[in-house]
Amino acid sequence: MSMRAAINAKCRDCIYDPLAGGTWRAQTEACVDETCGLWPYRPRRTKRADDSAELAEKTEPEAEEEA
Repeated sequence: MSMRAAINAKCRDCIYDPLAGGTWRAQTEACVDETCGLWPYRPRRTKRADDSAELAEKTEPEAEEEA
């Protein structure tokens, strides 16, 4: 198991609640336990992923308003 896979598994085991909203990645990204040694390394979106999502939103055709 890679280090990244081990960190992901630990974070998922720690915080994921299937009854709560969002994916396990979204829940770990929202983790606020800064005392955890893995907190700085928890799964989260990168700036590149955020930029790609923003670009996709800007390039999607806008729905035409009905008059």
